[in-house]
Amino acid sequence: MGDRCTSDDYTTCAGSASFIKQGDHMLIWDNKADGHSVVVIGDRSDGLPLKLWNHSGSDGDGKVDHNLNLPENGWIRYKVCLGEYSTKKVITSTCSASKTENAS
Repeated sequence: MGDRCTSDDYTTCAGSASFIKQGDHMLIWDNKADGHSVVVIGDRSDGLPLKLWNHSGSDGDGKVDHNLNLPENGWIRYKVCLGEYSTKKVITSTCSASKTENAS
């Protein structure tokens, strides 16, 4: 389970994510078999879009690894949400609070 959750209550955390500075990786977990995908949305210091999906379900460890390849001294600001991968719809009422992470 990641350190940022779709809910403040980790006992009901349906999706979570962690940013790993070493290599600029975003790990996204689907923690519940609830029919929803997990999506990380936000901003990047280089202006590229930040919308990363885990639509593989909660089988196994439920984790997907995205390599962000941020610029040196870059940053990301992100939220973890549930969504519908087939339509790319984010369910904004499920989003966590924003978190900002520096790449270095």
